[in-house]
Amino acid sequence: MACDDLGTVEIVRRPHLGVRRRVRVAWLAVTDLRHWRSLHRLDAGKPDDYRAYLDIQLRRTLVKRSNDPGVGMRLLVDHVASLVPGRAGRVLCIGCRNPLELDEFRARGFTDVVGVDLYSQRSDILVMDMHELAFADDSFDVVYSSHSLEHSFAVERVVSEIARVARDGAVIAVEVPVRGRASEADRIEFAGVDDLRAAFRAHVGEEIEAEEQPARSETNAQGGDVARLVFRLEKAPSTASRPVAVPSKSRRRVLAGAGAAIAIVLFLLFGLLPEVLGDWPYNAYGKDSRRHTTVHHHAPRSLTARVADTDVS
Repeated sequence: MACDDLGTVEIVRRPHLGVRRRVRVAWLAVTDLRHWRSLHRLDAGKPDDYRAYLDIQLRRTLVKRSNDPGVGMRLLVDHVASLVPGRAGRVLCIGCRNPLELDEFRARGFTDVVGVDLYSQRSDILVMDMHELAFADDSFDVVYSSHSLEHSFAVERVVSEIARVARDGAVIAVEVPVRGRASEADRIEFAGVDDLRAAFRAHVGEEIEAEEQPARSETNAQGGDVARLVFRLEKAPSTASRPVAVPSKSRRRVLAGAGAAIAIVLFLLFGLLPEVLGDWPYNAYGKDSRRHTTVHHHAPRSLTARVADTDVS
């Protein structure tokens, strides 16, 4: 209550939270405890700075849990859908925050759609860190990431994970804000579409779309400018050399024993055997020894014949 110079009384109302809103805030705080427990299981064993980073990201996500990205998201999903004949393929939405992206893909005919975020509103959204995606290599035909890459702790790590879980030729669609940060949760500031292209350069096979859209426009409902990149993934050939097979200790013993046995057999055949056989006509060395033993195959000449030969001479 306040009074002016004329004595008029004016009632001043101070803003305060209504009962319903206070109850709702308290209820959300209680229900959100499960999300924090899930996050703490996710960041177990991580360095303190990384755990603090994840806390900031979850807090921001919970504040904007019901956010609708607007027309830009729907246009980008439309474009992706047009690149996948028959809508046959598995779709991954990174940092989806809520089911809206997943439902948009399903509305266009995709049946196998899954999302990942630091918390889950529905069973098809998995609690997962985009830096460590718990999917096998070559799992997805489409990877969609809208307003997630700017929140990454290490952009190159997230890009590497996207390239790993996507199949060769998969459609990758990414949108990020440019030239500005909306909050402390926005860690990476992209200067424009060229920065976004550079982040994926090693994995771009066919570039389909690369553009920037101004804020609050017909194709972008966000409060800031955005950059969009759509391309087909090209898997880099594996440069890892195959591991050299090293025989086990027992196998090495067997091989050594076999080698020794072979050496002994060869020695007997080509070393001692010729000595045992003596002047066999064709011994192991291929020598015709009959020339040296002819005298042994004739009867001895008689003494009379040898005397006669002497007289003649």
